[in-house]
Amino acid sequence: TVTRPNAYNIYLGTGKLRRLVYLYDTAGEIYDDSRALSEADFYRFTKGLVLCVDPFSLAGLRKQVDAATLDNVRSLDKDPKDVLERLTENLREWRIRGRGDKLSIKLAVVLTKADALQPAQIRHPYASLSTLNGEGSRRAARDAAVRDWIDEVGVRMDLVTSITNNFQTTSFFVVS
Repeated sequence: TVTRPNAYNIYLGTGKLRRLVYLYDTAGEIYDDSRALSEADFYRFTKGLVLCVDPFSLAGLRKQVDAATLDNVRSLDKDPKDVLERLTENLREWRIRGRGDKLSIKLAVVLTKADALQPAQIRHPYASLSTLNGEGSRRAARDAAVRDWIDEVGVRMDLVTSITNNFQTTSFFVVS
């Protein structure tokens, strides 16, 4: 049986700039079952992806916090790199390619649960940015800060490298 993701329609913008966005909310469990993933035919309609990364799922960060914190933030030990590998493999099966060997689908990487970092005594990805009125307000600076944070704090340089090697267009964000 193929598990279909939840789908949502939302409108963004107004007037001539109003656009209908059709979102698929694919449960992370689909990435555990390669058969279910290969049957996920909704990929052929996909123009962009949002990869949500629980920072507490990164092995480097998991080693820095106690079990009670991990329970409190309801973190799973599912490695985001494994999810990314299955996702890119499936997208390649659907032949969604752009220039060279990179995927043409835009990817937004969203680091979640930022509100739980400070109580766990982990620095926030944007902590290295000077101010929100200066360098910190620039999209490129925030993007680079998240990439660097994943490399340093999350100890997953290969995750960022794999993302940039597999997708033509990427952007990194932090949310609480």
